[in-house]
Amino acid sequence: MTLTSRTTTVLAAIASLAMNSVALPAGAQTFNVLHAFGATGDAQSPRGVVAQGQDGVLYGATLKGGTNGVGGVFSVTTGGTETLLGSFDPSTGGTGCNTGLLLARDGTFYGTCSGGVDPYSYGSVYSARTKGFIVTISENNPSTGSDPDEGQLTEGLDGTLYSVAATGGANGGGTVFSVGSDGALVDIHDFGSGADDGVGPSGPLTLASDGNFYGTTSAGGKLGGGTVFKMTTTGQVTVLHDFPSEGKKEGIQPMGGVVEGDRGEFYGVTFSGGANDLGTVFALKQTGKVQILHSFSVADSMAFPCDSLVLANDRNFYGEAAACKDGKCEGSAIFEVTSKGVFKLLHALSPTTDGTMASSPLLLDTNGTFYGLTESGGPNGGGTMYSLNTGLPPFASLSPSSGAIGATINIYGQGFTQKGTKVSFKGVKADFQLISANFLQAVVPAGATSGPVKVKTPGGTLQSIQTFTVSH
Repeated sequence: MTLTSRTTTVLAAIASLAMNSVALPAGAQTFNVLHAFGATGDAQSPRGVVAQGQDGVLYGATLKGGTNGVGGVFSVTTGGTETLLGSFDPSTGGTGCNTGLLLARDGTFYGTCSGGVDPYSYGSVYSARTKGFIVTISENNPSTGSDPDEGQLTEGLDGTLYSVAATGGANGGGTVFSVGSDGALVDIHDFGSGADDGVGPSGPLTLASDGNFYGTTSAGGKLGGGTVFKMTTTGQVTVLHDFPSEGKKEGIQPMGGVVEGDRGEFYGVTFSGGANDLGTVFALKQTGKVQILHSFSVADSMAFPCDSLVLANDRNFYGEAAACKDGKCEGSAIFEVTSKGVFKLLHALSPTTDGTMASSPLLLDTNGTFYGLTESGGPNGGGTMYSLNTGLPPFASLSPSSGAIGATINIYGQGFTQKGTKVSFKGVKADFQLISANFLQAVVPAGATSGPVKVKTPGGTLQSIQTFTVSH
């Protein structure tokens, strides 16, 4: 589903819910607007994934504003200081750059744009650095897929980048494509290749602990309501679950991809369907069966989730959905759901003060705070970057979360020092190189086994959310 059609669908669905909405309860969490976009000369309408940099600063991209009016790449410190680092240029591939940023292991940011001046009219992939320059490294075409605007790039274990295009390809149903170190863009799977295949990939790919990629399509499959699929690095796709095109037993139209749980299961959301036809949160078991954890209802005062869930270090899942308040549906809300299906509203965003149309999956920073974006609204009308502190503790984040003995692993956190920091892989001490107070590189030590990674700092011990897998 393209950005325009997705926005239209969301707005139409929200309008249908407005007549039956109830007031939202007040949240107890600490919510703060870090930056209000839209001032003269600033970027506007931020959208897509926010990345935590090696310097602890947050990075993202916008659809509007900047030098050429089509957005740019920005940074925001956790204290709220914003800097426009570079502006997109339609003549070099930059319009509709709405998937946000991936921070690759080489320290470079990567993103996608859905259009531009020919030869970039079908979309492109770009790189950006913290110093501010933006370079288009490859362009899409009808055969490799067009409209690469459904999810940020994902980095494979070998450094190759992977993403999806919503349309195009051999069958017109979208593609999965890869971008190598030489910048060559290769179509590795065409959706709609058979009656049982999904069409319209609807979220980013997730690199799971088994080395395969997992994702969703918003339509197609045996039942017509979308799929969850597994894909190898060579593009071989297996449909794991088919969603129906109608009915209330299951969700319909999965969006935002899936996130891996603790026991090999995957979690995601559907835009509609469920008991009240307002969307669901689901768990996909290893057997291929789907368990509905929550069906959105009028009592929730939210519905129609679109973006990815995030697994936090309390082992619960967090996400966003369209919000309704006082009979109007014009904002967004943040929710929490456990693997047992216990659901909680955390915060309803005020369109005028907080911003409206949440436009990014939540980022859980290693400081334990959530960060996100809204595309419009806020004090200056051009959207916002916000934070939500629910009291989660700091942790360490790994990239990648698997590797052989002797491999170098990137570790993100805070409070790192040269003398007071120690790194261990399931209790086995590791050598490391300190890059900044928020970033270090550790070598997987001999004798390490699969398990959590811990970083002892002067301020306390950080444990990784991910289980590190030692490959052989």
